[in-house]
Amino acid sequence: MKLFISADIEGTTGIAHWNETEKNHPDWKYFADQMTKEVSAACQGAMAAGCEDILIKDAHDSARNLNPRELPECAKLLRGWTGAPASMMAGLDESFDGLDPNMRVLVSNLLTEYLLEVGATIVV
Repeated sequence: MKLFISADIEGTTGIAHWNETEKNHPDWKYFADQMTKEVSAACQGAMAAGCEDILIKDAHDSARNLNPRELPECAKLLRGWTGAPASMMAGLDESFDGLDPNMRVLVSNLLTEYLLEVGATIVV
């Protein structure tokens, strides 16, 4: 099984105000650590269910919030921004399990749009 996780700090346990999501807030490190723990727990659960391939997109602000040393070794972490139109879902493609058929079409269309935008040649 192949899993995609897009992680954004606003959904992290304990965040009660928008300013707690900003790097200059005194509690930001605590919440970034909590975000890492929650993503790691999701990975551990997925691995326990048989998942062997996990891609995590750090999707908050600078996209450099998750501590890669605290994530399972089988998980790959996509940090920073790629410029892809999928943005917070960058890295997601049709090879991931559990995609709704409508999402597969959306991902395919976004990928095609991006490739055309950057001048890539598409061979079918």
